[in-house]
Amino acid sequence: MVKFIATIGLILPSLTFGATIESAVSGIITELSGIPVLLIGVAVIYFLFAVMQYTTGADEKTREEAQKKIVYGLIGIFVMVAMWGLVGEVQNIVGL
Repeated sequence: MVKFIATIGLILPSLTFGATIESAVSGIITELSGIPVLLIGVAVIYFLFAVMQYTTGADEKTREEAQKKIVYGLIGIFVMVAMWGLVGEVQNIVGL
């Protein structure tokens, strides 16, 4: 119910200013298209923070934990970029 109210809250202002439902939905999709870029940015920051921990780590335990974070960060960045590209290709094939 809360999601429904939030969705109506996003669409309703557009409709009151004379926009159609199609243009309102298009506007919402345009706004949501920035989320992958934000997530990839967060993953890159996580990766860089892990690299800093690795290079400044004094003891071996900290370096091992940082090394795991580096690997997880790289895997996360790779998966996100790959999925983003795959979705883009599917959109091109389907014609969206």
